[in-house]
Order: sequence, then structure tokens, then C-alpha cells
Amino acid sequence: MKKVAILLVSLVLLCSVSVLASTETRTIFEGGAGPEMLAERSAVNNYRASQIFAVYIHTSGGDVQVAVNGNCSDFCSCASRCLLWQEVCRTAIERGLSLSTSDRVIVFYIEKGVEKVAVLAANEWDFTHDYGTTIEA
Repeated sequence: MKKVAILLVSLVLLCSVSVLASTETRTIFEGGAGPEMLAERSAVNNYRASQIFAVYIHTSGGDVQVAVNGNCSDFCSCASRCLLWQEVCRTAIERGLSLSTSDRVIVFYIEKGVEKVAVLAANEWDFTHDYGTTIEA
């Protein structure tokens, strides 16, 4: 009985290790047409984690669009978000806006093929450290 238990545990461990060492990225729950190799996947999906396509400052006086340049177009990057905050401040100054605690910054972006909207407080710490309320479209 002891030998059977040891054999069974060994088989389970061996199967677990072989599954973890596999180069296939799909699981049995994902389905698909067949195995997809990691090398093929990395070559095909060479894109940023997220791509910003529109940013607005929402104030009591209305919405103002913020120009997004290539340096601050990745919403998941901390450095990119800091640059985007600078663009938000520059736009607010140019339009004569005074950002208050009730104002929000609305960011429309695509993350891994899913369109999302993030609503953030219009202050530097919240904007650069928090993802705010995120809604998937």
C-alpha cells in the first residue's frame, strides 16, 4: 500500500513538473486551434501593455481634451503616467483652469486588446499612483 501511494505521488509530481516546463501557453480552459509556442507569441505580440488614445480633464465647467504624445501613451507605465500628468497640468494652465479636488481626469486606453476607461482624481499623487475607477468597455 505504501509503495502504491509513493508511486501515485511521484506520478502526480512528474505530471505537474512536465506541465510547468511545457512551452505551450494555452491551458485546457482556453481552447483554441492548437498549441501556441512562446517564441511565436512573443514575436507576434510585440506591443505595449496599454495604449492611451484619449485623455480629458472633467471640470464643473466642462471637458477639456489633453494632447497625448508618444512619450506618455502607456497607461501602465509609471514614468509615462508622470509625463501624462505634466501634459494634464500644461493643458489646464493653457486653458486657464484651476484643478480642484472635485475635478477628474478621464483616460481612455486599450490594455491587452480590451478598451478601458479610468477616472482619476485630478491631483498628482492620485494620478501617478492610483488606477482610479477603471471600467472595461
